[in-house]
Amino acid sequence: MSMYDAVTSDLDEVVLADEWFVEHLVNEKKMLALVHSGYLNGQQSEVSLGVMQSQVALIVRRSDFGNELPAVGALINLDGKVWQIRGAQYLGYALIKMNLEENEA
Repeated sequence: MSMYDAVTSDLDEVVLADEWFVEHLVNEKKMLALVHSGYLNGQQSEVSLGVMQSQVALIVRRSDFGNELPAVGALINLDGKVWQIRGAQYLGYALIKMNLEENEA
């Protein structure tokens, strides 16, 4: 088993446990994801999540989403709603985090 295989196996067992990641439809593909809407302008928000959800953070496995970071400005469909990618980064070897904003087009 390679180091990458060991790390992704650990992610499945620890990080992607049901209490953290749940199944979402991302670009018409089912995958485990963590969607967090407690961020406004990249900062942790004290605003109730039900009040303002114009921005969300989406974390997915690279093996599910693809190894390349999505381009800033690209559109992504999350659970039937279109969002614009405002930023993307790798989280270690196995995860991608995207900052999404409501698409106004």
